[in-house]
Amino acid sequence: MKGLNLPKKRVFEVNAGIGKRLMAFGIDLLAVLLVASPLINSVKKFIPIPDDPAGFAQTFDYMNDLLTGNPDILAKVSEINMLVMIVAFLYFVFFEYKLGQTIGKMVLGLYVVPLENQNKKTKLTFWQCIIRNLFVVANFIIVVDMVYFALRNIRLSDQFAKTKVVEVVSA
Repeated sequence: MKGLNLPKKRVFEVNAGIGKRLMAFGIDLLAVLLVASPLINSVKKFIPIPDDPAGFAQTFDYMNDLLTGNPDILAKVSEINMLVMIVAFLYFVFFEYKLGQTIGKMVLGLYVVPLENQNKKTKLTFWQCIIRNLFVVANFIIVVDMVYFALRNIRLSDQFAKTKVVEVVSA
């Protein structure tokens, strides 16, 4: 079979599908939680957590009342939340800048490349990594706000600011 003149295998770059990207993001979130777990666990030092675990709704109500009723605890939780977001942001920026992929992307064979990726030799710039991941942080905040709104009919940002959106109707 030495004499066969078969064409060489061609390799193409195609846009990654949403399913693989979401799975990679999930793996990355697990990695971030692992790295940030000491920060997350520090919350237990100043939040009294009841011994009897209640359902999600009761726990959510308890935490909501605790945080909105205690500005000092809310401030500490907000600080830790900000630190966890910074860790997540740095995780994505570092891995994508240095390796062109995060741990989740490595597992699924995905890469981040510049649009002008000629001959696969163009490396991501540091600013490209920062810009693309600022949007991840912004989207995460929006998703958390939307989930809170769906559960409470008030945005989380409104809850913290002690505001609400109303509509004037005439009867």
